[in-house]
This record gives sequence, structure tokens and C-alpha cells, in this order.
Amino acid sequence: MEPNDKKEKRIFYAYLAVFLIIGAFIALAGYQYHRNFVKNYKANIEKQLSLIAGLKVGELEYWLEEQRGDAETIFGNEVFSGLIKRYFKNPDDRDANREIQIWMQEFQSGFKYDAVFLTNTKLNRKIDISNEPELPSSNIALNDLDSLHSGKLVFNDFYWGNFKQKIFLKILVPILDVHQLIGIVELRIDPKTYLYPILSNWPIPSETSETLILRRDGNEAVYLNELRFQKNSALNLRVPLQDTSLPAVRAVLGHEGYMEGMGYRGKAVVAYVHKVPNSSWYLIAQTDESEVYTPLRKDIWLTLIFSLGLFLISGM
Repeated sequence: MEPNDKKEKRIFYAYLAVFLIIGAFIALAGYQYHRNFVKNYKANIEKQLSLIAGLKVGELEYWLEEQRGDAETIFGNEVFSGLIKRYFKNPDDRDANREIQIWMQEFQSGFKYDAVFLTNTKLNRKIDISNEPELPSSNIALNDLDSLHSGKLVFNDFYWGNFKQKIFLKILVPILDVHQLIGIVELRIDPKTYLYPILSNWPIPSETSETLILRRDGNEAVYLNELRFQKNSALNLRVPLQDTSLPAVRAVLGHEGYMEGMGYRGKAVVAYVHKVPNSSWYLIAQTDESEVYTPLRKDIWLTLIFSLGLFLISGM
């Protein structure tokens, strides 16, 4: 072999080695860049979902405290209680009846209740402040009645009203004469007035994001609000607790924080789970993975194209 051929071969191998080293460096740098991008991006998504979930939970917690405060105000109102005692002692007392109705109308309009009822201990509704015809009797459960006899406020969260064919919540306020239960004020709440709008409002533009609230019912997790992509889901959509791929199930089993799993539509989601304090509710803020990870797919292609460009330039 000629000396010039050997020299050219050595130069060729030297260039090849440099080329391969530069190529390896470009590939490593591209991989490291994308890895850091994914890490930071996921951290931002987790933070975003956490903030939204915390905001929603704060609003629900404030609303619950407000409802309890309204009920305690009524419970501690001696003038109102005195009128009710007077009325039950003499149901023909028209002045007492009229004044009670005025108070109850103020409760309904001022506190924005769907309906307010005055019910006796036999669960017959004696005074009815509502916009539509109602049943003459109440469906208060026996264990709730025991609590009312003990002078405790009772909160009935989401339940199905058969007569109205609607979902309601209700607060029961006992009216006592000394320590004896003589009447019950029922404060009925339509969740469509305030609660559902809170949950359906997502603070930033998104095609798949939504907020869910759930509670545990035996061996199932039951959805309490109307879902974005499934009609008539409230109290109807239930999932067994064995299906731990769903954030909904993991939520009612006590897990909190950021997680990935399958949504109720069978699509992969990223979610943040938060317990609503002083309630049986669990809140989930979630977005489809397909929407969340679109920028990551774009970044992969951009990183590959950029790295390939540098690789070609180094080859030249």
C-alpha cells in the first residue's frame, strides 16, 4: 500500500471518528433536552391541575360553610322559633302563619333556595314556599329524624327527587320547644343554580378538561354532577371499586394528588384528586392525555429534525 493511501485512510478514519463523536453528542444532547422538556412540562401540567382542583375545592368548601351558616342562623333565631311554636299550638293562628310565610319567603329569596318547607314531626308539610306544586308529606329518613330529635342540623347531599324528577340537596333544621322537637324547616337546594355552574366552568380554554365530584356508595363510586361528555350522568353513572385504573375509584379509596388513568369514556386522562373538606365528596380535575401531550409529540419531531439537521451539517 502506498504511503499516500495509508495517510488518506488515517485521515478518513479520523474524520469518521470525529463525525461519530459529534453525532453521539448531538443525539445525547437532543435526548437530554427532550427529557428535561417532558419533565418540566409534566410538572407544569400537575401544577395547573392542582391549582384548578384547589380553586374548585375552595369554592365548594365556602359554599358548604355558607349553607351551614344559613341553617345555624335559622336554628338560633328565637323570634322565628317562637312563631313556629305559636303556630303548632294553634294552627288557626293566621297572624303566626302569615309571619312564618314572610320569614320563609325571605329565606328562599335571600339564601337562594329552591323551596322552603315547614314540616311537623309526623312529616306533614304545613307551610310550603315553592314555585310549583309539591307533595304534602316529606321523605325524611328515620336516622335523620333521630338526629333532628337530638337537636342536630342534617345535611342531605345529592339525592333524586322522584316527584320532581330532579336532583336536589337539602338541609333540615330542627325547631325545638325546650328539648322537644316540634317542627322541621326544610331548605331545598337545586344544584343547577350554583353548584353545577361552578364545576362546569374551566378557567382556561380546553377541549377535554372537566371537573367531577364523586362520593362512595357501598362498593361503588357514584358521579354527582353532570359530566361534559355524558348526559344524565349525575347519580346514574357508577363504577365498581375494583376498577382501580379510574382516578374516580382511586379518589373514593382515599388517594389524593396527581395521577394518570382511564376516564369514564375509556380514554386515558391526567387528573388531580382532592378531598372536599367536611363532606363526603371527592373532586377530580382532569384532561385527556391526547390533549395534554400534543405539545410533547410536537417537541419530539422538532428535536429529531433539529438533531438530524446538525448531524447532516457535521457530516458535510
